[in-house]
Amino acid sequence: MPRRLGVVDQERGRYVEARTCHRNAHELYSSLNDRRGMANQIGNLANIARIVGDFDEAVEKYQQALNLHSELNDSQGMARDLGNLADVFRLLGDMPRARDCQVRAIEIDRINQHSHLLSSDLGTLGLIAENEDHLEEAQSWYSEALDLFRMTGDKIGEIRTLTNLGNVARKRFEFDQAQGYYQAAVELSHSIKHTRGEVLALAGLGLVYQQRDPTHSLPYQHLAIRLAKQLGDSEINWRVLGGRGDTHRLLGKFSAAYRDYIKAIQQIEIVRSGLRAEPQRIGFVSAERQAPYMMIIKLLTHTQFYHAREAWEMCERARSRAFLDLLLIRTSTDRIKPSAQRVLQKSGTAMGFRGVRRCLASESS
Repeated sequence: MPRRLGVVDQERGRYVEARTCHRNAHELYSSLNDRRGMANQIGNLANIARIVGDFDEAVEKYQQALNLHSELNDSQGMARDLGNLADVFRLLGDMPRARDCQVRAIEIDRINQHSHLLSSDLGTLGLIAENEDHLEEAQSWYSEALDLFRMTGDKIGEIRTLTNLGNVARKRFEFDQAQGYYQAAVELSHSIKHTRGEVLALAGLGLVYQQRDPTHSLPYQHLAIRLAKQLGDSEINWRVLGGRGDTHRLLGKFSAAYRDYIKAIQQIEIVRSGLRAEPQRIGFVSAERQAPYMMIIKLLTHTQFYHAREAWEMCERARSRAFLDLLLIRTSTDRIKPSAQRVLQKSGTAMGFRGVRRCLASESS
């Protein structure tokens, strides 16, 4: 019962409740010495960690689950854990490891005829290909995944894949096709009360209208942001906020665009600040996640919205991020040592960060 309640809460965006249910279920399976049940609940806890942006915990727990499933020779569990690891590595920008895990998962799926897992794994491989700008390859994987999701009656998988196909069509400037995919995903999400799917599809529709007539984009983006707040998913929040920021910028509403970009950066930093592993922290802010920083710099140097000092401080922040990560990690303390502070002050980095922090604090309300 706790396991099932956890799944229901997770699907409806109630992640705190879902985590509690999965922990209770794990304790129950542990008391029964049911290792398969324990492994599955560890995987469920990893799913929650991934959704809320705690990628370190997600990788750790998926690996624990994979080790248990391997010991049990549980091919379904192994494929599921590998596919989930691939998705986290993709979100962290580590495409080689993501592709390696995903290919291994698909091999297990095909050998053991796990059609219900194969559909999800094909979808994740599509995401990896899309992240690498291999759009034709991505569309092929998504299309195969969609057929399998529909065959097995997996509505959430179908919603996710429709949205992904919409993303590919939009990137290929096939806007009518993209709109059709997104609209189908919105309707199906709404019918089964799948908030996460509805948010992503609404955000996609907003981006389609952004290319056609930005004034028609805002209603979709406003609704997506309102629903996204219910999820508490920083990865989704920064994307929908950044998308609305782009729309405001195109409409000449520079102050509103600035506020959205600042809030998007806050969400990115929430996820990134929770990463403990040095390579993950340094590699986390990919070109895609750099976009809100770059857009703010462009705004601040715009003739109608000119703030030279703030633009310089944001440039300093982007330039100094990796250096600060290395410094903070290697001191192994919660505070930067005095000697390190002097180095930062001499380089001008500390001043840049103080300015941006003031900016973030003023925009958080």
